Amino acid sequence: MKNNYVQFAGFYWRIIRINGDGSIRLLYAGKTKDSTDEDLQVGTSIFNINRNLPLYVGYMYGNPDGTTLDEVNANTNDSTIKTYLDNWYEENLINYSSYIADSGFCNDRGISSDYFNSGDGIQSDRSTFYKTYHRYATLNVPSLLCENVSNDLFTVSNELGNHALTYPIGMITVDELMLAGSSNNKLNTLTYTYSIRNYWTMSPYVYNSSAIASSEFISNGNGSVTSNWISYDSGVRPVINLNANVEITGGIGTQNEPFMVKTT
Repeated sequence: MKNNYVQFAGFYWRIIRINGDGSIRLLYAGKTKDSTDEDLQVGTSIFNINRNLPLYVGYMYGNPDGTTLDEVNANTNDSTIKTYLDNWYEENLINYSSYIADSGFCNDRGISSDYFNSGDGIQSDRSTFYKTYHRYATLNVPSLLCENVSNDLFTVSNELGNHALTYPIGMITVDELMLAGSSNNKLNTLTYTYSIRNYWTMSPYVYNSSAIASSEFISNGNGSVTSNWISYDSGVRPVINLNANVEITGGIGTQNEPFMVKTT
């Protein structure tokens, strides 16, 4: 996709898709139109400081001592990467909030039942396979539906989501990477989402009981989609949603002539 460049709030972005409410989902693409490598990121971060339980795949998470999914996946604690993104939003986008939609970001923590003896998303003694893993690794079929909207669709105040966010900012999902041209066991450096530097998605991969570690999908610098332990560093590329009624004052969406969003 070559005509999806947008200039907004002093940064360049790539259009991921148009959401169901008409808002426009954007992936951060740097401070200049020709940004590459680490300049496509706003920095690096771990996803979560702890990784020894399944609940830490959450953008937010609940009680580590909980005994039910509702308890462990309650959105009461910020992940490390959520705090990182919130701080970046405060420093860079807070004055543009009126142009940014509260359309939500899906941190799909649904558990797949398609793997033998898969864990329950609570206990640490069995590996848990998530539906995001199944869609990518087995089916190779993406989905833009957020199955558990009331808990896993992260919003600020949008009634369709969980109202858990401080600011309307998140990250790309593995499903969106698939729709951009990534697929299992294939390298593709031609997608608009590609970067030579690894960066996080919001999509859980697996909880591995042998390693006692949770992992999240990442976009890999070799052109694949793979995973990283959540206590390891990867790049951070913010995703926001522009209001459906923003005014475009110029540009044709190319790298040299990006769409220009009116903010004055």
